[in-house]
Amino acid sequence: MKTFNKATDFLKELAETSLRAPLKTHSLNYPNHNYACGCSYRAHIVADKSNSIFAYAPKGVFAVRFVIRCQKDYFTLVHMKGFLKIEAITEWTVSKKIFNECLKIIKLPDVDSVIFN
Repeated sequence: MKTFNKATDFLKELAETSLRAPLKTHSLNYPNHNYACGCSYRAHIVADKSNSIFAYAPKGVFAVRFVIRCQKDYFTLVHMKGFLKIEAITEWTVSKKIFNECLKIIKLPDVDSVIFN
């Protein structure tokens, strides 16, 4: 898991990750799976009601990858890997502050301005 503490480092990672608005069919319904997070809790259950899908990150045909926003405002890219035996793999995590600094560099609105219906 990569943890970003500088906006410039996160900008490089963000350039390599295609983020899209989540669809209404996307779900965090993985109740028995934990993912590592950069916040003080260190780990969350994927299906925790306080988590939300911030973005979908497609990669390949069957890849299920979401940027999950936790209640402590950390954004974590989680890859749900497997078919019968599913595993939650954290690819990276970043705080809201660093994420917003990165968005400001590329002249995009901050994360709280993004509204998905």
